Amino acid sequence: MLAAGPHAERPKYDPFAAEKPRDDDVALEDVGKDAAMPWEADGRRWHTIERITSEGKPARWEGAILDWLDDEIHKLGDFAETNWKHRSTVEIAAPTRAHGWFLHAMTGEEWLLRLVFRVGKNTFRSGELVHRLGIRPLNETPGLEVYGDRERVWVTNHKGPWQSVTVQVHRLSEIDTPAFRAFLADAVKAFHASIKRAQQKPEDVMPWKVNGERWHLGEKGFPVGRKLKWDRTLLPRLLAVVREVEPGLEVRWDVQYFITLRVPGVNRWWGQWQTKQADALDVRFLGKKGQFNLSQLESLGTPAELNGQRS
Repeated sequence: MLAAGPHAERPKYDPFAAEKPRDDDVALEDVGKDAAMPWEADGRRWHTIERITSEGKPARWEGAILDWLDDEIHKLGDFAETNWKHRSTVEIAAPTRAHGWFLHAMTGEEWLLRLVFRVGKNTFRSGELVHRLGIRPLNETPGLEVYGDRERVWVTNHKGPWQSVTVQVHRLSEIDTPAFRAFLADAVKAFHASIKRAQQKPEDVMPWKVNGERWHLGEKGFPVGRKLKWDRTLLPRLLAVVREVEPGLEVRWDVQYFITLRVPGVNRWWGQWQTKQADALDVRFLGKKGQFNLSQLESLGTPAELNGQRS
């Protein structure tokens, strides 16, 4: 049989020749370098249709939840385009990404989609929110092959100005409800309000900036430990007097320790009153040089002072 053939020359294999570099060789670390991962190529499809867990299993939660949330959140507020390009997280962030994210949807679990919303601190309370949303624990949810008696909604206050609200969802019907839509609207509002507060200068939220009249007429702001000696009703009574003298008077309340009085058409202040001293209400006015002398002011308050140095 061997003699019958067929016969052919068999080239000898040279392993050293095979290892020599060739012009069309590709470095091993470059193999697949240009190929995009499925969540990078089409992130929305990866998270809503393909839906593979972190353990490589098919996800059992409904992918339509993410499409629904994407639409609803962008209807309610101004947000950046949804970022789908992560293996196990979908992110909806503020228009300026430096201001942080509003929603992280964790897609790597098999039975539950974990939604984490970021809002201003103390916006929600866990017990009230559980009752409000009506999302029941796993043991009370039909059709699931996982078990647990822990609530699927909870609230966490973090250091700084933020609070997170976590909601674990299996079906779209669990959140496509009037209660959850109302929660979503409140959460969006709280998120944008927190960003706005963070952008303000600290002095912009001080009480004399927010409501200066209330601050200066109130009892706060006086030196700690010192007895208040003057009658606090003097301030509103004196204001009524100067408004009789000048009906167009403008009172500015936006400084911590004093208020200023301005007359229409005059650039400089007419009066500056120190309102937060313990000993007295210190009332200062600008007038024409030489207009008054001390004898004219002897009967007014404590001994008056005249400063005639300015031109």
